[in-house]
Amino acid sequence: MILKSNTKQEQQENLKAGPDKEDIYAIELIGVSKDYHRYSERVKALRNIDLKVKKEDQVVVTGTSGSGKSTFLHIIGALERPSSGMIKVDGRDLAKMSEYMLSNFRNSQVGFVFQMNNLLAEFTALENVMIPGLIAGVREKDVLERARYLLEAVALDARKHHRPRELSGGEQQRVAIARALLMDPGLLLADEPTGNLDHRTSQAVFELLKDICRRHGSTMLLITHDQEMAKNFDKKIMMEDGIIQEKVGVL
Repeated sequence: MILKSNTKQEQQENLKAGPDKEDIYAIELIGVSKDYHRYSERVKALRNIDLKVKKEDQVVVTGTSGSGKSTFLHIIGALERPSSGMIKVDGRDLAKMSEYMLSNFRNSQVGFVFQMNNLLAEFTALENVMIPGLIAGVREKDVLERARYLLEAVALDARKHHRPRELSGGEQQRVAIARALLMDPGLLLADEPTGNLDHRTSQAVFELLKDICRRHGSTMLLITHDQEMAKNFDKKIMMEDGIIQEKVGVL
């Protein structure tokens, strides 16, 4: 089951932002820069980045701390706006979207998985996974069906009524992955998703992410410091000092 929620306002703004065609890139950045102001100092987090990623590609992003990796992901996921340049996701120009449209874009078209899973402690695993669909106003029956399906897909069907404190770290991250996929997003952005897990659990979560994205046809960008994990990706981006130093398998 695919959950979609398109209001009339959303449909009109989609037309302004651009088309969603088969022959366009999942992600396209043209001359993207991001500056921050720290007191009287200007910090250049991203510097004139150009990038094209094809649909259904799985790309790993590596680099030292402070190289701009997280800012790079935040910009693509519309959590932050760039200081300059153009960003298109599925052919839609994010700069042409209002704040209302960007909010809907983040909730329905992008799945986020962070190092901190950000599960709500008072809700069960099932309820946590359902949250994006309920926010989007999708019928509760459909959201429940989709959430149950995803928890089964991540091997947590037997734990769906447990709260986060009753789950292991790996189980909590699997709940976060299921939640990220609830709205069947075309793009999954993962920022150090295994950073707080042991090696064995990290490998299991990593394989799960790749497998689910493959089965669902999602494009994935994954940030990691784990060079052994990065070796499992054919497509790679290496960042340093806000610049893409090297690309493998992407334009």
